[in-house]
Amino acid sequence: MDKTERILDEREREMVEMERRWSVLQQLMQGLRGLKTEAMTLFMEAVSENFERKAFCGQKGYKGLVPTDAKEGDLLCVFLGSNLPSVVRKVEDGRYRLIGEAYIYGFMDGELMKVVGDQITLELC
Repeated sequence: MDKTERILDEREREMVEMERRWSVLQQLMQGLRGLKTEAMTLFMEAVSENFERKAFCGQKGYKGLVPTDAKEGDLLCVFLGSNLPSVVRKVEDGRYRLIGEAYIYGFMDGELMKVVGDQITLELC
């Protein structure tokens, strides 16, 4: 197996593990619908370390988990063809850097696509 094949094989294993973690997280979050904001924030902070994520609060009340590298001011988006929200950071010349996938409470079944044109800026909790 050459270096490229090893890298691709490792990336595939990482994606399978990430999908497994997202599935577990989605099941946990489904059980929390209707909780008060404070309880939801506490829960997200408690599980964030296990999912290598940190809690965030969006400017319009959105809450969720983002990659640990995410910073205040980063943006959430959904790329066409994807069903996962992603965190991007504006860098230069109108370009954006992909930071990683995110979990947004109440927006994991395509709901974010209905908010077309709405910009969500991260505010870390």
